[in-house]
Amino acid sequence: MVFAIGMNHFKRGNIHLAKLIKITKIYEKNSIHYYDISTKDFQSKEFYIGIDSPNKQILVFDAKDFSKPLNIININQADEIIDIPSIDPRLLWPVIGQAIKALQQNLFPQYLDYHA
Repeated sequence: MVFAIGMNHFKRGNIHLAKLIKITKIYEKNSIHYYDISTKDFQSKEFYIGIDSPNKQILVFDAKDFSKPLNIININQADEIIDIPSIDPRLLWPVIGQAIKALQQNLFPQYLDYHA
């Protein structure tokens, strides 16, 4: 088994034993932390998120210019339905979970990677 920092997967030969979703901070502006989402494990449209700390919101974008969100998720609304057809939910939900953890802890590090 091989595992090293910077590798995308736990591996044994050509078999992947775990999934990695890389969530990498691009920049922060006006208390919104912008992240790039990437993975080799899901076939989904490329997307980005903004974590709006003061408003407790997660903004989901399909373009790196962050000009128009596909969806704005209020984490204070527990009954909100989140569905973005262009993004695989197996990729979206772990990303949203990591963003919620960052908001709850008020910590926005360079990496919010998800491993499963």
